[in-house]
Amino acid sequence: MRRVPCDLHERLADAASPTSATTSTGGTPVDLVPSEEDLADAEDILFAHPPRRVSRLICQCGEDYPCLDVRWAYLVKRLSGAAS
Repeated sequence: MRRVPCDLHERLADAASPTSATTSTGGTPVDLVPSEEDLADAEDILFAHPPRRVSRLICQCGEDYPCLDVRWAYLVKRLSGAAS
């Protein structure tokens, strides 16, 4: 999967530093305004990653089925059947 280059996260990290430049209205960092390229990249990412509904089995213990205990039990049963 190709990662879209974006420097917005770098600007967010820089804005968290105490020496970042701020505006006179509210103290919002100046560099947090996304560029046109950032907005286009965001649209592309949201288009390529739509949500989807997934149904899956959940074990009684709360993990995805089969959990490690169930896998171990199946392995033991398979091995005992192969030995007889």
